[in-house]
Amino acid sequence: MRDTGLFHGCRARALPYIASLSLGIVGLGGCSIIDDALDVQAPSRVEGKDLENPEVADLLTASALSSFVCAFGHYTVSGGLLGDELVDADLSSNDDDIDSRRVNASSPGTANNCGSSDFIPGPYLPLAGARYQADNTLRLLNSWTDEQVAGRLNFIVTAAAYGGYAYLLIGEGWCSATFDIGPEETRAQVLQRAIARFDQAIAGAQTSSNGTMLALARIGRARALLDLGQKSQARTEAQLVGPNVNVQATYSSDAGRVQNLIWLRNIRPAPQYAIGPVYRNMMFAGVPDSRVRVTLSSAKASNPTVPLWVQSKYSDDSSPISIARSAEAQLIIAEVDGGQAAVAIINALHAKAGLPPFASTNPTEIQSQIVYERRAEFFLESQHLGDYNRYALPFDPAPGQPFFFGGVYGNARCFPLPDVERLNNPNVN
Repeated sequence: MRDTGLFHGCRARALPYIASLSLGIVGLGGCSIIDDALDVQAPSRVEGKDLENPEVADLLTASALSSFVCAFGHYTVSGGLLGDELVDADLSSNDDDIDSRRVNASSPGTANNCGSSDFIPGPYLPLAGARYQADNTLRLLNSWTDEQVAGRLNFIVTAAAYGGYAYLLIGEGWCSATFDIGPEETRAQVLQRAIARFDQAIAGAQTSSNGTMLALARIGRARALLDLGQKSQARTEAQLVGPNVNVQATYSSDAGRVQNLIWLRNIRPAPQYAIGPVYRNMMFAGVPDSRVRVTLSSAKASNPTVPLWVQSKYSDDSSPISIARSAEAQLIIAEVDGGQAAVAIINALHAKAGLPPFASTNPTEIQSQIVYERRAEFFLESQHLGDYNRYALPFDPAPGQPFFFGGVYGNARCFPLPDVERLNNPNVN
């Protein structure tokens, strides 16, 4: 059962000027963020100076989560466009640089804010903002006491876990990054920042018995370790994740900031994106893969010359998107273990998806199947751009091939640090 309240297991409260947020949690109980004991009425107006008041700790945490959920949607769409999950089907040229892999620091949309659903994709500022809010919330929470903030530890755990995911996505999606007017950092350095936040979340969640945030942080930490090539450590972390974990970002039809952008860009009238060729008619052993439900629509895209392939994973603009699931932990274990242990994990996933079993003793075939499983299992869940880089998957179409809207495909695998960041930071060349 999925909780649709603002806070899992808790009563919602008014949050002025903050987009509503809910987190769906499957298979985990307890209050993930806040205790019912702290049931205060938020004021109708909040001044900037009041946001450093311990009385609004719950509002600060909810705001940080709201920013992450918006940024997560932007990243999932934009990462899908730079990778091969989505293709441009828009009449405008705003998305062409990303889809053609010619994206550069001054490309349109490389640094747009969260806001209306009618956006040019560019999740750097949304993620940078979500990261800052999480870190600032942590700074304030660490300066306050338990006497000042009831349930302070759960706030800390939540801000650390979602701050870790903001760093994780930046580390997977960008060629480099910078934070708080600091120097330019490599992807590995950004991922280490993510691990530090996850470590903080795990320690706090163990103390507070917050099973939801513990599972979320463990999966995030395992993912970051795998990105860094620390496979045995990633496996150790993944083994600590129980079954039936599914932490979701939940969206709403109320406003563009909190709508499911995948559905909006692929399904609504005159959609701007179509599903990429690699994901059309995905099958295993001649059986359609139910995890990648994609069909050719009779409707027309914004650019009617582009065939409109649509997904049915997300049925409307309020459909949730999974952030972390048990299947991810299992596939991390499979990747590290290999052999028949990996085959058993693959076949457990196949049984759930109604697919024939996989059989092989060839390590290369098993590894290739794991790549396939991740592509199918995490379709449009923010994972593929990171996999695209980690596995060095081949470009499709290859660089130099003609691009549908003119020019040729490039070879960008990650988003560059945008000019808006580089030109305003004296510590970055």
